[in-house]
Amino acid sequence: MDDGFTSTSAYNNLVARIDAKVRALAAQYPGASHKFTSGWLEHTGTHKACSDVAYRLMNDGTISDVRFNHVYAYTRPWEQRADGAAYVLGIPSSHTDIKRNAIYAYNTWDSSRNL
Repeated sequence: MDDGFTSTSAYNNLVARIDAKVRALAAQYPGASHKFTSGWLEHTGTHKACSDVAYRLMNDGTISDVRFNHVYAYTRPWEQRADGAAYVLGIPSSHTDIKRNAIYAYNTWDSSRNL
């Protein structure tokens, strides 16, 4: 949300919206693992707001299984950001095809239909 950075109160409103969403998800999926961007490592205000909420909810016990990811693409020039994980990990395109097929197989697994 770009409107969260015009003032301190706008940022606080953005944090409140994210907080409400994550609390609702935590109530809907008790014990779920929650993944957030590590906003303190990045220059993206939205990610900072997300990590602020994550720490708040982790500290008050609302969520317990919490992970943080650094989105490396944001430190690269705009035209190179789509490289994403390939830049960080050096993933060859043949591996991406294998991974895509594995994800498809996982998402369609159904032993009752021999899948």
